[in-house]
Amino acid sequence: MPKISIIPLFCTVAAFATPCQAAESFAVKDVKIVPARKGEVVAAAKKELEKHLALVGGWSGNGGGVEIVLGKGPEGSPPATNFESHVVFANGKIHCWGDDKKDNKTPRSGTLFAVYRLLDEVFGVKWVTPDDDGIVFTPLQTFTPPAKELFYRPPLIMMTMRAYDPVKMLKGKASHFVPPALVPGADELEAQVSNYGEWRDRMLLARTVKFQYGHAFTSWQRRFYADHPDWFGKDPSWGDRARGFRAPRIPKHARWWKLCLSNPAVRDQIIDEWVKSGKPKYFNISPNDGTPGFCRCENCMKLDTRRPGEDFYDHLTDRYLWFWNRLAERAVKLRPDVVLVTYVYSYYRHPPRREKIEYPENFLGGLVPQIADDYRKMYDAWAAAGLKHFFIRPNFLCYDAVFPRGLEKVFFDCNAESIRRGAVAVDYDGSRPTAALEFETYAIGRSLSRPDLTFERIAEEFYSQYGAAAPVAKKYYERVRARGEKTLAGDGFRKIAHGALDDSETAAISYRGHTPANLAEDFALVRSAPREGLSAVERRRLDKLATQIANQRLTLDFLAAGASGDGKKLEAAAKRLYDFRVAYRADLGYGYWKSFGRKSGELRYWKDVKFFRELVPNIEELNAPPPAQ
Repeated sequence: MPKISIIPLFCTVAAFATPCQAAESFAVKDVKIVPARKGEVVAAAKKELEKHLALVGGWSGNGGGVEIVLGKGPEGSPPATNFESHVVFANGKIHCWGDDKKDNKTPRSGTLFAVYRLLDEVFGVKWVTPDDDGIVFTPLQTFTPPAKELFYRPPLIMMTMRAYDPVKMLKGKASHFVPPALVPGADELEAQVSNYGEWRDRMLLARTVKFQYGHAFTSWQRRFYADHPDWFGKDPSWGDRARGFRAPRIPKHARWWKLCLSNPAVRDQIIDEWVKSGKPKYFNISPNDGTPGFCRCENCMKLDTRRPGEDFYDHLTDRYLWFWNRLAERAVKLRPDVVLVTYVYSYYRHPPRREKIEYPENFLGGLVPQIADDYRKMYDAWAAAGLKHFFIRPNFLCYDAVFPRGLEKVFFDCNAESIRRGAVAVDYDGSRPTAALEFETYAIGRSLSRPDLTFERIAEEFYSQYGAAAPVAKKYYERVRARGEKTLAGDGFRKIAHGALDDSETAAISYRGHTPANLAEDFALVRSAPREGLSAVERRRLDKLATQIANQRLTLDFLAAGASGDGKKLEAAAKRLYDFRVAYRADLGYGYWKSFGRKSGELRYWKDVKFFRELVPNIEELNAPPPAQ
């Protein structure tokens, strides 16, 4: 039977015994950094070490103190393999080295990760946000090398936190309704991309096994529809699609077209293409994305287990699991160790009622729990159906709006429970960590590489960015968390068909957890924080937080004015909000293409604001008919 590799969890003791020298203190400014070999990873490690030692202890160049050797272990230590990183103090030197193998599929940055482990554990550096303001530390004159080896190996075969490319977002339709004054420059956008990539390295996130997954049939409409319309989902309301009849529920995008699962020719084609591609071990069979297009032909409908009174979309799992089993039945005969990979997502994420996973050792399910799902019950039920190997691919971070959700502990708990139950990988889809996402993003990123840390420990790290004002910041974030978890427990999220899938659903309701009184109290609390003893960057972080709350207050006023139907009131509220956002754009830190997007909670009112319509002439696209299919 095939094996799916799972790398052991985080540990602080290496698999081999490397004695560490007795601890003693050294001056930070006198450290000597010694690259022991050439290469991109060692060069990056050197650059990061120099940058952080300068911040922490005023290091300005190699001195005559303790050496930190990069890229090589003490004499006699074995070479690093399997994505390992090591930090050892021996023979009067600190050695940072690791698996630096150059590999396009699974790049390895062992020495760089070793430096990050050193900075974290020995120098106390934390990276709460992906920019220089997010580097948190206490100034040090001296430091003590680690008394024990610091060892790291990625605990999962994949730890990924994606982000939409803001450059592409601004070029696409999502940016069409953004006023020019709120559009970031190209340099700013490129910095966002670079900073986020660097932050993910600092979080020690890596991918050790490359396996294919994702919506697998997005090219089928272009390739096969003209000759094989019967391979695709059928809906009686569409009419005769083969003759070009266009109806409202035909999927707008090719990536949304679904297959007719009961058609044996579809399975033949999928297997045939897999064979022609060389029968790779990981066989991606994940359905296409989107809601329209699920097949309603008689044979597919017979595969469902719909209960009396249920809507068509309430439960589509059994038809898909039947389909996956049929593909597995054929694939294992051609390659016994094949692993079929699919999202367990959308309306087929619900546990099956009739079907079981017939080839559990050959099946890897990418579970996509929604925010309002009881993922523990979901995992229990899928395990009972035969699921043995899974990863999670949440959309929790697909959110880019003004209001913080306060769901960082909810997401942390989901991570912890998934790993405890044996998840082999975690892949988060989402936006870059904007202001409203900073805490949630840090809680997720930190917990992935350090599953030994409690939420309370991670939260204290996040609060520490505010220095002496951390106790006040803690009260603020706890207030937001209490409101967010209360909102999640209510009906708002659960009434959404998907159970709060992503930004298209949560952005429009996230503001409901906040009242004007809440926000006024938040603002007063943050403004009450002591500023004495704060560094310049700590004061800047505190001011940014107050600015973000002020933006939330003005946004809530704007939404209330829009709902009131009073045009003059709306114009006035819109002008106040717009002027504030322009003045403080750099401090507000979120993607306006989402706030002004079609599915946001704001655009429905902005389109009625006279001056906004003049700023964004193409707002008329909102009333344009859909393009022909």
